[in-house]
Amino acid sequence: PDQREARGDPAILFQLLEGARQAVGPVLLADGARRVDTVLLAEELLRARFGAVPDVGGALAPPIRDSTEAFDLMLQAADGCGYAGRVRLGIDVAASELFVEANGTYRIGGEQLVPEALAQRYMALADAYPLVFIEDPFHEDDFASHAALTAALPSGVLVVGDDLFVSHP
Repeated sequence: PDQREARGDPAILFQLLEGARQAVGPVLLADGARRVDTVLLAEELLRARFGAVPDVGGALAPPIRDSTEAFDLMLQAADGCGYAGRVRLGIDVAASELFVEANGTYRIGGEQLVPEALAQRYMALADAYPLVFIEDPFHEDDFASHAALTAALPSGVLVVGDDLFVSHP
């Protein structure tokens, strides 16, 4: 950790990749100086890989396959700017938008996952990447899955969400 992290200084949170109807790509956590050069390098990497990359409200919207590809691209951009090991990631799943009410599953890509299988995906991401938060990981009324995931995630990975925590009185 650098001096800012050691002192507990706040970091800037910003969205870099956009996916689906909400931001299901990662969100980079870094200070302002890191944001500018990381964004520019990420844009360069994405354009080299995909050609033209749409900009959706200030976030890039490349045709990525899944969160792991997005996380890898984010970390590659941060590493290329000299911030290896100093960047943290988060994801806004907006799972209420992915929920299939008829059978209680979540449509992720071409798959339909039960809440337990989706939780395992989140756990795998938390194990493989420097993940600090997962926003709206389940349907806004799925209190049991939110609680189970919160208890199961490694220390330092937060479950946050406006769908669950703000939408309910």
